[in-house]
Amino acid sequence: MSNLTEKIVILDAVRTPIVRSTGDKIPFEEGGDGKEKRHGAFAHLTSDYLFSNVLSALLQRNPYVKGEELADIQAGCAMQYNYQAGDIARVSAIMTKGIPDRVPAATVNRLCASGLTAITSGAEHLIAGQRFAEGYRPEVMIAGGVDSMSTQRMADFLKPTMAFRKGYLELIENGDIALNMGITAELLAREHGISVEEQRTFAYHSHRKAIAAIDAHAFDHEIIPIIVGEGKYQNEDDGPRRYENLESALAQMKKLKPSFMLTNPLVGTQGTVDAATSSLVSDGAAAVIVCLESYAEKIGVEPLAELVSWHYEGVDPRRMGWGPVPAARIALAKAGLSIHDMGAIELNEAFAAQSLAVQRGWQKELDYSREAFDEHVNRRGGAIALGHPLGATGARITATLLNILKEEGHKYGLITMCVGLGMGGAAVYRNY
Repeated sequence: MSNLTEKIVILDAVRTPIVRSTGDKIPFEEGGDGKEKRHGAFAHLTSDYLFSNVLSALLQRNPYVKGEELADIQAGCAMQYNYQAGDIARVSAIMTKGIPDRVPAATVNRLCASGLTAITSGAEHLIAGQRFAEGYRPEVMIAGGVDSMSTQRMADFLKPTMAFRKGYLELIENGDIALNMGITAELLAREHGISVEEQRTFAYHSHRKAIAAIDAHAFDHEIIPIIVGEGKYQNEDDGPRRYENLESALAQMKKLKPSFMLTNPLVGTQGTVDAATSSLVSDGAAAVIVCLESYAEKIGVEPLAELVSWHYEGVDPRRMGWGPVPAARIALAKAGLSIHDMGAIELNEAFAAQSLAVQRGWQKELDYSREAFDEHVNRRGGAIALGHPLGATGARITATLLNILKEEGHKYGLITMCVGLGMGGAAVYRNY
């Protein structure tokens, strides 16, 4: 029997810029009515086009990896209906020069953790394949994710069947809270005493860190430019805002109304979550090359990192945002590591309230101080500033984390995220 303990490594990681699905309001002087918004930079582009671009970039940047050697391609996509109802991974592969027809592909869905699930499922595929006969063992594949939220309607995102409504939602108090992500954030804010001001301050710092990273060209190695028109490229994330300072940011945010003003006995009618403290609705794609350590050695390429451990855990759907607390704890335990061993952490910022609730959970369960959280988590900003194209995010934050580990010399890093319908996902990486 072959060795089933061979290490899984990441050779490279790339992503498109993450762009807002809608732009700013069109001013009167430009023919707007003061309410209508511009279309996002990727609004006219399809998901398969975006994912094909990251596939192509990975092969071009890594010429020692041959398309015919790929055992599989997996893409996470959360909003799999309408224009994203087909197997986007397969369509993208067919569109990509250098990937022969014999290479299969699959699209997976674990909502917000779809991109991470594609990566860890790829790792499991390579590990299990070591049982196969010589000559049939998978060694390398590409995994990532994509979502074009411009082409989809969030209102149609989660439409449960009547069986689900009758069999589950009626059994829990105000069951619809399990489906409304903003209300789950409101519930966490109430339970953990997280104020509007704290949420807005958190959001400001997400933007501040993202702008600093853009100005320092910290994302340049992971971002590939995307053609958006004749002679036009998008090569930068467009979500981060250049607030003058915290005071001016808070003054601007104060004008916003709560986004989820629903009468609910669990939350009350006075909401605290608004557009400024929620992740941006965005478009984007990201992917990584996943392979066996022996394959990297065979082609003479030093990996970016080793994928050490991963875990997915379910939680109360009404407290969806709590998922990273148990998921990170168990992923770290699987690796035999502590959260204090992590030189950098990428926590997807679904909402400021949700992220702050996770901070409190880690402080209580893992003895992870607020100071450590502020220093090591989302060093280059998070989804509140950069955006959250659902299916792509797990792969996007992986790309960001691995580049931070390499550039700053940290030994270990963690990515983690909450997942719709009450789940959490996490993965531990070791700098190679």
